[in-house]
Amino acid sequence: MTLASRIARVPLVIRSRHFDVPIPNKSLSRLVYKEWTHHVITTSERITGKLVETFELASNEISTLPTGVDLSRFHPEGLRALLPLPALSAGTALIGMVSVIRYAKGTQILAEAARIMRDHGRSVHCVIVGEGPWRSGLESTIEQLGVKDLFSLVGHREDVPEIMRALDVMAIPSFHEAVPQSGLQALATGLPVVASDVGGIPSIIQNGITGRLVPARDAAALARAIEETLDQREKTRAMSVMGLDLIRREHSLDKMLDRIEIIYRQHLS
Repeated sequence: MTLASRIARVPLVIRSRHFDVPIPNKSLSRLVYKEWTHHVITTSERITGKLVETFELASNEISTLPTGVDLSRFHPEGLRALLPLPALSAGTALIGMVSVIRYAKGTQILAEAARIMRDHGRSVHCVIVGEGPWRSGLESTIEQLGVKDLFSLVGHREDVPEIMRALDVMAIPSFHEAVPQSGLQALATGLPVVASDVGGIPSIIQNGITGRLVPARDAAALARAIEETLDQREKTRAMSVMGLDLIRREHSLDKMLDRIEIIYRQHLS
C-alpha cells in the first residue's frame, strides 16, 4: 500500500508503528519506513528510538504519539460492571487484564502469580477480558497450574470503563509492548496498575509514581507488586491520583487529535 501510494503520487504518506518487536528484513523495512514514507508516527519513545537508530531518520521524519483516551468514557466516577463471576469470599481482590489473549501478553505469568498469592493466603480472583488466538493455551495453563478456580475468562466486552471501575488492580505482564491502551484507560479510571518494565510501558507506568513495574516473566515479582498494591492503600491511592493527572495532561483523545492535526498541517504545507 505504501509503494502504491507513492506511485499514485499521493502528496503525503504517513505510516505508523505501535509494536515494540524486532524489525524483520531491514532492507525492505527501510523502504517502507524511510524511502517510501514522508513521516512515521510511533506510540512510544522506545519504538521511535529504535527506528531512528535503524533507519537514520531525522527528527522531522518521525513523531511519538501514544493513542489518546476518551475521557468522556474513561473516568473514575460512574457505574461498575456486574461480572459473571463465581461466588467469592468477602474481601476477594479482583485482578484484571483487558487485552487480546496472545502468548506475549503474559497471562500465564499472571496465572503463576495467582498461585503464589494463594499460597501466601491471599484471596484473589483474576478476570480476563477479551478474546484471542491463545485462549485455549491460557485455559490449558490455568488447568495445569491448578488455578482454574482463580480465573474467569469473560470474553469480549464493550463496557470496558465499567469493568475497570469494578476491578482492584490492572495487571499488564506483557513480554513486549508499546504503550498499552489498557494501561492508559486504567489510569484514566483511577485503577491501580502493575505492569512489566518493557517497551513503552514505563512512559506511562512510572515506577512508584503512577504505578508499579516488575521484570517481565517474573511471576514472583508480579505477585509481590500486586500484594503491595493491595496492602499499601495510601501509597497506591497517591499513585492513582498521579496517573489520572498524567492522562488528563498528556494522553487525552483531544490532545492526540490536536497533535495529529499539527503533523499533517506541517507536512502538507
